[in-house]
Amino acid sequence: MTIDDSFEIDGYTVLILSEERPMTDWKALRIDGEEYAPQIVMDAGRNVIAVKGSHDLAGQIVEFV
Repeated sequence: MTIDDSFEIDGYTVLILSEERPMTDWKALRIDGEEYAPQIVMDAGRNVIAVKGSHDLAGQIVEFV
């Protein structure tokens, strides 16, 4: 799936995904070959997730690993 949009809030980059995140057992996000620890964004929907730091990831492909 792809990242439709990304924006920064309080030291995190929030990712708006093109689809809902999978219900399978995954521990990390892989974006452009780099792995990120995921942070669930409460009450934001199943197509939203965050990663720590400042990143411009809009348009990238994300894998759940």
